[in-house]
Amino acid sequence: MLILDRALESIPASLFRRFRLQWLGLLSVGLALTLVANALPVKRYIAQLGFNISSASDLGSFGWRLLEAPGKWYNASDADVPSLRLDIKFKHFSKLQQRARQIREFGLNTQVGRSQWVRAKLNADGKQLRVKVRLQGIFSDHFATDKWSFAVKVRNGKSLYGMRRFGLKSPITRKLPNPLLWQEVYQLLDVPVLTRRFRPVNVTLNGKHLGLMVIEERWAKELVESQERPEGVFFKLLTMRFPEAKLADLQISPYALGKLVESATQSATLALAQRTWEGVRHGQVSPRQAFDPETTGAYLALVDFWGLYHPITGHNVRLYFDPLAARFEFVPYDYAEGKLGSLPTRRIVLTSWLLADPVIFGHYTSNFRKLVRLDQRGTITARLRTVERTQLAYLHRQLPLLGTADLANNASLLKLALTPPKLTDTRVASAAPKPPAKTITTRFKSWLGVRSVSPTDFRNLWLIRNPILVEVNAAGTQLNFFSSSETDVQILSAKWHPNGRPPMPLLHRPLLLPGRHSYQLDAGFNYPIPGTDGTVSGVGEIRGTVLVDGSTRAFAVRPIRKSPAPTAVDPAHTLQRNPFISPSATGRLLTIPKGSWAVDGDILVPQGTELVIEAGATLRFEPGAVLISRGQLTIQGTADERVLLAARESPGTWGGVAVVRVPTRSVWSHATIEDTTGVKHQGWNLRGGTTFYRSDVRLRSCRFRKNLAEDALNIVHSDFEIYDLSIADAASDGFDADFSSGFIHGGEFVRIGATGGGDAIDVSGTVMTARDLRIHQINDKALSAGERSRLEASRLSISHVGTGAVSKDGSKLWLQDSTIHAVSMVALMAYVKKDTYGPAQLTATNVRVKGATRAALTQTGSTLAYNGRQIPPQELDIDQLYKTYMKSSRLN
Repeated sequence: MLILDRALESIPASLFRRFRLQWLGLLSVGLALTLVANALPVKRYIAQLGFNISSASDLGSFGWRLLEAPGKWYNASDADVPSLRLDIKFKHFSKLQQRARQIREFGLNTQVGRSQWVRAKLNADGKQLRVKVRLQGIFSDHFATDKWSFAVKVRNGKSLYGMRRFGLKSPITRKLPNPLLWQEVYQLLDVPVLTRRFRPVNVTLNGKHLGLMVIEERWAKELVESQERPEGVFFKLLTMRFPEAKLADLQISPYALGKLVESATQSATLALAQRTWEGVRHGQVSPRQAFDPETTGAYLALVDFWGLYHPITGHNVRLYFDPLAARFEFVPYDYAEGKLGSLPTRRIVLTSWLLADPVIFGHYTSNFRKLVRLDQRGTITARLRTVERTQLAYLHRQLPLLGTADLANNASLLKLALTPPKLTDTRVASAAPKPPAKTITTRFKSWLGVRSVSPTDFRNLWLIRNPILVEVNAAGTQLNFFSSSETDVQILSAKWHPNGRPPMPLLHRPLLLPGRHSYQLDAGFNYPIPGTDGTVSGVGEIRGTVLVDGSTRAFAVRPIRKSPAPTAVDPAHTLQRNPFISPSATGRLLTIPKGSWAVDGDILVPQGTELVIEAGATLRFEPGAVLISRGQLTIQGTADERVLLAARESPGTWGGVAVVRVPTRSVWSHATIEDTTGVKHQGWNLRGGTTFYRSDVRLRSCRFRKNLAEDALNIVHSDFEIYDLSIADAASDGFDADFSSGFIHGGEFVRIGATGGGDAIDVSGTVMTARDLRIHQINDKALSAGERSRLEASRLSISHVGTGAVSKDGSKLWLQDSTIHAVSMVALMAYVKKDTYGPAQLTATNVRVKGATRAALTQTGSTLAYNGRQIPPQELDIDQLYKTYMKSSRLN
């Protein structure tokens, strides 16, 4: 298919310059004649070269692009584009080839019956990787040429360019360089919208040079880690006819469900996300309670500024659920240029509902104004053209018809954008659709695929080529069989296989589905699934067999887990149950005075409200109760009158404290937090007994004792200042900082990790200094720096620990003027646990080690300097290390 590309490459540069005009003339005439004939293969190929002809009006623009193409190709260079070689065994490649042929003929790659994963080898970036690949992409443009779209999973814990899951696609299917341009705008707005990574590569498949393709990051843990986010869950909307849908109609489906259910933590996050979404559908949570206001407002402002309708249409919507904030965020997915003159967010029910929230709308309007200001100054155009030139420098080598992006925008609609949307009641489910036609009377011939396809259309497109389809309805309550066979279909068996429990029969005897003589829409056999209140409980799949057209076929389908909506939270309920909390006249300040108080239920502080706990106050919480503050939390203890937060009974436990997304710094002085097990609230589980998330904090003379959660003190994405800290008797880790910056000056860590595992100080993606600390009786590591952290520690007294100081995964740790005594394993270590981050460094200066099994140990690739001497690296089995004495307790 790459005729033009190869023809251009075969022309000597001197001959090309000499006969440039003649060659252009001949090529133009030939292609023009072909276009007049409206030859579909030529239109496909022209699109793969960077220009899409959808109507006769495009021919004029195509002529100019064609004249410019030779010059663009000649000036382009792919010297900086790395090469990638993918080798797939013949038997596996033949299966993929057959599937690609079916998709091209059919016009659609349905999710049911998609190609299976096959094993392959990938050589890139100087290393050979074992991978699994399968075909990817719904529409047939992903398979119109030899550059098929692949999904790739790297095996054995390895990664490529920091990614373990990615797509390998033709640049035109991902509309490059548009994704990189829009990501540049997010940087201008200085808003942390979660985006995926893209990287160009030259691909060779089984010895055949395919040329330029693009690596597109998939929905995996590395995506969020690379942007300093907690591991959450990614979702897509299931609806296709999105503009007409009501909120009650919208269903979400998680990515990598099988992986999610294997992890207790991720399963809990999935359940919380589904509960939150049910609250959206049924009007039981507000937009700001379900979606992160800051990133949502910025994303929707950019959508409207460029009139980008595609990114917010149903099948293109991708969402990330942040487990710490318990909020959804949009993840940009489709980057097609929009049509100006209207605000797309006002045309779709979900985005209109979001902008009806004053907090989200405030972020939206401020970002829209900022975009207009930057546009008027020329800042946006200048930045984007610079990025675009860099990208086109290699894209034009194989996409010579690709033009520059249209940067026209909706700045003139600023006044309209500042007007809140008028929202009608969107919570009522849409009326039943009109009965569809009984037969499909046409085939889908457009090579671009099918536009605005409904789930029913998907079902019947599948039935055109397959005689039987098995589904579970959206609520997970009914098993549906659809048949297009002219003969009778016999359903031989169907069993519900819940994870970790024995299978449960759904059919007690075979059932007959009568034969059909045409492809009927919505004609099928529905069988209710027995269970508690008629729903499928837990996560698993339904497996069985059917007898169709004389052959037996196995099937396996997963239901969508049905989750109840969360109970609405009313902060006023907190005040009713706890009258000792005094509100100010405006209600923006809550005060807990000196005294001993029994807390009934939870203390919930809403956004925009400050809670002050005065000196001498003692709060004793009932079991499971929590203090959750989305406003500033101030504790005013003194040396003589400390503040105590503890369990009501002794011994006893309570949940703990969470301060979440507070823009102003919380200040705690002389506070003691005891008996915490971790915040658990309506399915929201935090691993810290005390957690600060995106909330800056200053702690002075604070004590954290008898913690049973995974972390006694967990600080995430926050700046911290800590003086005289004491953490004692923690079941697992003491202090854990993720993607944060700050310091700890003075204090002690004593008896950490009683249940196994347990680090005194554990930092990931964090820049931190620590000094003047006593670290004693630590089950695992005294200091642990991971995920590109920068940790400077000095004047530390470390004794009776499993390991003294560890630098891993691209981190740098400097330890000086310290002592390490009584170490059961190794005093100093540098190694790689996560392949995506690369080697680590540890520098120990004036460090005295006594009583260690080994003073220093470093893995090949990492570096460790111990008192001026480089420690020779060696091969280490890190997986075995973490299966034995460094094994985490994972309490939550």
